Amino acid sequence: MAKILTIDDYLTTLTETLEPIGRQLVGILDRGLPGSHGVIWHGHPVWMLGKAPVAAFKAHASHITFMIWRGQELTDRSERLQAAGSSTMANLKVHSVDDIDEPLFINWLNQALRLE
Repeated sequence: MAKILTIDDYLTTLTETLEPIGRQLVGILDRGLPGSHGVIWHGHPVWMLGKAPVAAFKAHASHITFMIWRGQELTDRSERLQAAGSSTMANLKVHSVDDIDEPLFINWLNQALRLE
């Protein structure tokens, strides 16, 4: 398998079910994190502000995990965005494009950007 160098490369590796989710998340991350840049880091798409990771997503067999590094610090993360591990990261599993609430996700990303 060829090495994944870009986010577009990553998207082409996704299943027919997950690719639309990934493409929608890329747009949301780009709009919700102005001034950041998306890169492939540790094998999946991560949006960085300078050298600091802010948000990312990672494909699994049946879903995509959407992650925000300081997500536990958000003021309105609701029950959907769950604590992940011992850091301040929070994430949620996205099984279909219907699981994506774009205004809510962009609000979370805007908050995360202000925390950096």
